Amino acid sequence: MRWFVGVGLDKGIVLGVDVGTSSVKVLFIGVDGEILHRAEVKHATKSLELGWAEQAATDYLTGLRKISEENQELIRRVVAVGLSGHTPSVVCVDEEGVAVRPVLTWQDNRSTVEAELLEEHFAN
Repeated sequence: MRWFVGVGLDKGIVLGVDVGTSSVKVLFIGVDGEILHRAEVKHATKSLELGWAEQAATDYLTGLRKISEENQELIRRVVAVGLSGHTPSVVCVDEEGVAVRPVLTWQDNRSTVEAELLEEHFAN
């Protein structure tokens, strides 16, 4: 059964986006399930001290922009987007949505002592 008769999905593309720990990766997938193209833009993790893991939030957007610009013909055909990302990572933003500090990724361990104290205090 066709759900979207007449809306041009036969030529549509589903875009899968993964904002991962080491890169932004995308898959362009035809509505029939065929993988049409893969793209990836790497980004850096900074560790200023042992146990720290920070990234620039703007690197995620820069990666997506680069992939979009390099794949404009495919982007024009996108009818749906699936998104995944590394968690739990923290992006602190101001009222306008601008990152106010580097992203603390899931690899950052600087709050281990506090986490253990909270776990001990609130454990059943």
